[in-house]
Amino acid sequence: MLSASDEGLHARPPGGEAWQENCFLLGRDAGRDVSVYVHVERMADGVEVKAAVDVGGSTTWQMTGDDWWPDVEVAYERLAVSWTGGDLRIDLTLESHLAPADHGAALAALQLPGTERDHYEVVGRMLGTVAIDGDEVHLDGLFVRDHTWGVRQYQQFGNSWWWPTCFDGGDAYLGGVAVDVGGQTLGYGIVVDGDGQAAGTDVAIDVDGEARPGAYTGTTVRFTPAGREPVVCVGVVDHHLCTTFPAFGPDRRWNEGFSSCRWGDRIGFGTRELGC
Repeated sequence: MLSASDEGLHARPPGGEAWQENCFLLGRDAGRDVSVYVHVERMADGVEVKAAVDVGGSTTWQMTGDDWWPDVEVAYERLAVSWTGGDLRIDLTLESHLAPADHGAALAALQLPGTERDHYEVVGRMLGTVAIDGDEVHLDGLFVRDHTWGVRQYQQFGNSWWWPTCFDGGDAYLGGVAVDVGGQTLGYGIVVDGDGQAAGTDVAIDVDGEARPGAYTGTTVRFTPAGREPVVCVGVVDHHLCTTFPAFGPDRRWNEGFSSCRWGDRIGFGTRELGC
C-alpha cells in the first residue's frame, strides 16, 4: 500500500550495495514536437542525474552528480521538476488526477531475483518550459513518471521491455514489463482507470522492425487484466533516445521509444523502452 511519504526518499538498508532509488520522467508535447527525459539514479556510491530535451529531432543531453530530487507539492497529484545542467534548463509541473499504478504486488508475484519490490508509476499533464542555451520553449503535453527503490540487478537479464503509457489526458494508464529470462518471457501488464487497477500476466509484445536501439518503429502489447476485457495497445515510435546507467554497466543499453499510442478508442503517449 502506497503512502504519501513514499513520494519522498527512503533510507538505504544496511549492506545495501545493490540497493538503489530512482525516479524517471518522460514527457512529450506532440504539437511542438518536444520530448523531455529526466532520470535520477541514487546508488550506494553516488547520484547520477541525466536529462535530455529533444526539439524536432535535435537532442541535447546533460548529466550531473547533484544530490537532487523533484519537489513533491501534493503526493501523486502535483510534482515540480526544476533542474539545470550545463546549457539545459527544465522547469515543469506534473499534474495528475488518476491514482498511481502500484507495481508492488505484480513484482512480488513475479518473484524475479534482481528486481525491486517497490515501484509505482504516475501519468498526467506536463506544463512548463525547457530552455537550451537560453532558448526557451513552453510545453503543454503528457507525461509518465516512475519511482522505484530496492535491489536492482537488471544487467543479468536478456532483452526487457517497459511500456508506461498515459491515455486521454491522464484519465487512464497502461504499463508493465516483459523480461527475457533464459529464453522465457516473464512479465505482467497493469491498467488503471476510473474502475480502479487490474493486472494480468499473459503478456505478449510484438515488435515492428528489429529489437535493437534505434531500429524498432512500433510495438503491440497484449495482456488480459483480471476481470477486464483483453488489452491491445499499439504504439508508433516518434523518435528514440538511448543511454546507459552506471549501476548496470556500460554494455547494457536502454533505448526509449517515445511513442504515440492507441488502446481501442483511447489515444495517448508512452515509452516503449528496450533494455538490451
